[in-house]
Amino acid sequence: QRVALSTAANMCRKLPSDASDFVMEAVPLLTNLLNYHDAKVLEHASVCLTRIAESFASSPEKLDQLCNYGLVAQAASLIAVSNSAGQASLSTLTYTGVIRVLSICASGSPLAAKTLLLHGISGTLKDILSGSGLVAGTTVSPTRPADQMYEIVNLADELLPPLPAGTISLPAHSHVFMKGSSVKKPGSSKQGESGSTDIKVSGREKLLRDQPELLQQFGMDILPTMTQV
Repeated sequence: QRVALSTAANMCRKLPSDASDFVMEAVPLLTNLLNYHDAKVLEHASVCLTRIAESFASSPEKLDQLCNYGLVAQAASLIAVSNSAGQASLSTLTYTGVIRVLSICASGSPLAAKTLLLHGISGTLKDILSGSGLVAGTTVSPTRPADQMYEIVNLADELLPPLPAGTISLPAHSHVFMKGSSVKKPGSSKQGESGSTDIKVSGREKLLRDQPELLQQFGMDILPTMTQV
């Protein structure tokens, strides 16, 4: 089984565009393997799912399908600090990969973002950051590698929509990167300012407007922690 999954992970390095249906058939099985007791099997399954998510990153419909197969909910449960049995079986590489899967799905799929918020992902991220040793006043040694911390913080960022267009103005020579279309660029046309918002942003904004309690809970969990990191 280890050899088969290792081969599958290598096959997922560069997935052809016409193989999406075939690949999707394997997602439920790979998702179930995230519960497997063998660390190597779990690692190979995680690599497969990470590469599949990366290949579907530009397709909200395919990311929604990954979510409908239970991948997002299962991956979120796997990284939860309270799931001590799961954490004990995860290598650093696997743990980082699972968080990356969630970041990709949350970035491109409002359904995935909603699923994560409803599953209390903000509380999970709060516990992870509080236990990382990066929060002021904690006595925990900082054991998480930089790339893992990046994926954790990036996941928190992907759960939120960008700021409304025109909220922040920067000089023309500025090279500061801002998420989405929140930066007003000098000389930009009205069409560029008003017509560039894509579907995933509007979907995410609609979610938080319809269920403001999700945003409130996210702020209560994440904001105090982020200000101390």
